[in-house]
Amino acid sequence: QLEAKAKEQISKVEKIYQILKLQPSVFTEFLKEGSEAITIVRDKLSGGVEKLKNFQNMEEAYRAIHTLKGNARALNLDSIGEVCHKLEDELDRVRNYPESVGEKLYYLVQDGIEQVQLELQDGNSLFDKVLGMKTALQDKSSSPLLALESLLRNSIKKESEVQGKKVDFSFKQELDQGLTEPEFKILKNPLLQIIRNSVAHGLESSQEREQLGKLSRGSINIALERNDGQLIVSCYDDGRGLDSDKLKRKAIEKGLITLEEAKFLSIEECYNLIFRSGFSTAEKISGTSGRGVGMDIVKTEIEQAGGCIRIETKEGSFTRFVIELQNPTHR
Repeated sequence: QLEAKAKEQISKVEKIYQILKLQPSVFTEFLKEGSEAITIVRDKLSGGVEKLKNFQNMEEAYRAIHTLKGNARALNLDSIGEVCHKLEDELDRVRNYPESVGEKLYYLVQDGIEQVQLELQDGNSLFDKVLGMKTALQDKSSSPLLALESLLRNSIKKESEVQGKKVDFSFKQELDQGLTEPEFKILKNPLLQIIRNSVAHGLESSQEREQLGKLSRGSINIALERNDGQLIVSCYDDGRGLDSDKLKRKAIEKGLITLEEAKFLSIEECYNLIFRSGFSTAEKISGTSGRGVGMDIVKTEIEQAGGCIRIETKEGSFTRFVIELQNPTHR
């Protein structure tokens, strides 16, 4: 009991330390999104076994938890990311083996939802005690642009450590008026997902890069500019690029396309396979990848905001995602 109590105290100290390092406005936004995610998940999956078996309910809830997990990891809120990952494991069982769904699995999912909510409530309580919610809401020191750069830089540092890769990051912007809050909210989740994928899948290990004649350290570059009122965001990595043949093989393996359909895909259509729900090139599931959900969220969120996303790539050289937003408004 003493050991358990000591471990709990250490966990709280770590949470407080991570919260103190964050811009208050960033953390309050995370808590708000976390509350919204739990509301979606409870609405879609609570109320009986039949709701759990509903495919559409499951996909919406799964996306909400996956996004929340990614945001928690980007903020180094590991305890929240961990309970989200455990809930994903249970939801994966439902998605992959719907015939096995019964009361036992239903209650495991409900318990997972409860654990995520408790972690969020604990984070909220600690934040209140340490900084004071009033101070956080009145904070004027941060800007959406600084908040975005901080989130992306922190996420790359975190993921590169997990993957054991060396990554340089640059953030360039030519925005005279900065970034608006609506633009920040639209870009945050997609860019976090893109850079996580870049570190996990795009960039080679230092050893691989040296064998290919590349610098041992990989590069991820974000650039923002405006053109005739349109916000253009580029996310570039100097990794292995996309292999159209490999993408087709993986899509066929996962049942997303048939062998016959693959024969008639254009190069651009091959690249866009990564936006299909259920698509992943990962060989095994990890805290970062392998679920087959993530890049489909990127495309969905950008298009829901009235924007578009395209891919530029060269096998063995680079991949660039270009997001274009026309006068974004608050969602």
